[in-house]
Amino acid sequence: MKRRLRDAEKTTRRRLRVVEKKTARRKDEDCEKKRRRLQEEEMKTARRREEDCEKKRRTRLRRKEEDYEKKKTARRREEDCEKKRRTRLRRKEEDYEKKKTAQSAHNCPDPNVRWQLCETAGALADRLLSDAAPLRAPHTRHVHDKLSQDIIRPFMEEGLTERAAVLAEKFREWQLLVELCVRAADLPRLYAYVDKYPSEGVAELAFAQIVDGGGPLVSALVRCERPNVASKLTAWLQASPTRAHLLALQRLTARDYSAAAPALAQLAGEEQDSVNRMTTMASLAKLCILASDEPENQPAETRRKVETCLALSDQHAALPRDIRLHYGLDAEDTKVIPPEEMIQMYIDAEGQNLTEYDYKKALDLTDYVPDIERRDDLRMKVWCASIVRDDWAACRVEAPADELQRRLFFRLIDLVHLMGGEVELVLPGAEELLAAPALSALAQDARFGYILKYGYECLAARDPPPAQA
Repeated sequence: MKRRLRDAEKTTRRRLRVVEKKTARRKDEDCEKKRRRLQEEEMKTARRREEDCEKKRRTRLRRKEEDYEKKKTARRREEDCEKKRRTRLRRKEEDYEKKKTAQSAHNCPDPNVRWQLCETAGALADRLLSDAAPLRAPHTRHVHDKLSQDIIRPFMEEGLTERAAVLAEKFREWQLLVELCVRAADLPRLYAYVDKYPSEGVAELAFAQIVDGGGPLVSALVRCERPNVASKLTAWLQASPTRAHLLALQRLTARDYSAAAPALAQLAGEEQDSVNRMTTMASLAKLCILASDEPENQPAETRRKVETCLALSDQHAALPRDIRLHYGLDAEDTKVIPPEEMIQMYIDAEGQNLTEYDYKKALDLTDYVPDIERRDDLRMKVWCASIVRDDWAACRVEAPADELQRRLFFRLIDLVHLMGGEVELVLPGAEELLAAPALSALAQDARFGYILKYGYECLAARDPPPAQA
């Protein structure tokens, strides 16, 4: 018994030692894991700090580079400004020296000395421009032009026009030559240069400078009767639509009505600010067509433009008084209103003063809307506006024939028919009207639907469709 107890005690102690060893080993393993985890966290933290330090270092370097570039740019700008300032000062000094030299020559009391000085200056200018001939190459052309300006223009400013003209013509400085003639208003001399140098672009330079300058020279140019100059002027004016007004005047002056009519028609079609001006241009264009040698040979486009402008002018004059007052169009002359906008005025008009004649004008205006879908949409809106103008709540279905006489919509149909209009072309179908958004409320009224369909049946009976062959 005692032995068993001792054996059990030994076994228990052995087990306890094993458990203690396992517990100690587990504690050691846990400590090792904690130590490794701490080491890894410290390494990650250190690596993160190094990365942050590297980012900060790169940011500082980038900022330093940016600051350096900014300073470099600012220094370059300062250098450019300094160069420009020195260039301006140098030019001022050169201009001062030129003026001083010219003033000395101008104020010289001895005419012989003054004449000798001008001759010497002219010979020197001739020599300089001759030596500068190689600068006419494309890549140095701007240098040559600047030099020519600096050399020839002082003669122009001093009134030595003949010397300046000789130099400009000899060295083919056409811009200066044209400017010289325009400044002196010497058109005969300018025309002589145009005839003398037909392929050098002198004519185009002259026309552009005169037109840009404006004044009496423009009217004198338009009245020019020299054949060569007039033909070049016509071609130059026709090259740009912005010169149509001058082309019309030039062709009228030359009594070339066939060429004046399209230019006047173009001006009338482009006019937006004045109805009176549009009417005048269109009327002149129509007169030119009638006065031309062969009026039937005028382009159809020109005739269409003229007739359209005259019709729109009549439409402006026929606007009802209420609409004119509402839109501030009661002045003697107003801006040109596009057809679509004018139609919308009729559609949006308030009050009960509009008649079938007014809505007929709106339908006529739809002929000038080029887009077919938009034209049909506007016609639908005009018909709907004529319907809602009446009060359909009191319509009598027991006397539909009387209702047709009372309702504005049906009176408008009769008016279109009486004035020769194609009712079947401009009038939408009954189902289309009932489906229109503007008539959504009326479409629910059975009385309105009955009267509308009755009217369409009467219309079909009055104008039956053509028999099939």
